[in-house]
Amino acid sequence: MPSGAGYANNTEYFHPDSGMVPGTWASNGGSTKENQIKQFYKTVYNQTTNPSNNQCLHSLYGGKYVDSVPKYGGQFHPGIDIFKAAGSNIYAARNGIVRQKGSYYITVEASDCLMVYVHLSPKSNLAIGSTVIAGTTILGTEDKLETTDYHLHIEIHSKSGSLSPHLPTPTVNDHMECMVPYNYLND
Repeated sequence: MPSGAGYANNTEYFHPDSGMVPGTWASNGGSTKENQIKQFYKTVYNQTTNPSNNQCLHSLYGGKYVDSVPKYGGQFHPGIDIFKAAGSNIYAARNGIVRQKGSYYITVEASDCLMVYVHLSPKSNLAIGSTVIAGTTILGTEDKLETTDYHLHIEIHSKSGSLSPHLPTPTVNDHMECMVPYNYLND
């Protein structure tokens, strides 16, 4: 389980649609997911060394925000969060085509999904319709445009789904529209 999750008895709580079960990170195939996220991190930040867990296991898909965070208590996370220093380049994680671009996000259509990268300053010369190459094409830079901290939020959507981020986050009464990301992060 990510350090600092803040749950009583080290038990994480997940949205019923997430495919994750309440309990510990290990009970959800944590080591396999951890390796998938670390590989994703290395591609997105174009680095060869493994990141520390507190950089890549920041917020997990479907995890409930602890109730001690009044702004988000009772809501569930629709993607995963990773982070590096402000201003760090963010590279495409998979090959694809830019389908949408906003002031703080970019959507890339990969072969089998839509990848929505959120909380970045998009590269100004990256146009809709541009082809991107995993680990080579810079999508933008890490920025705290509309958040209080620096992190990259990634959501995975079905190709028939929304091109935009699903924010604010869902409550337990809302359907989790984003897909479980772990098998879609890397080419």
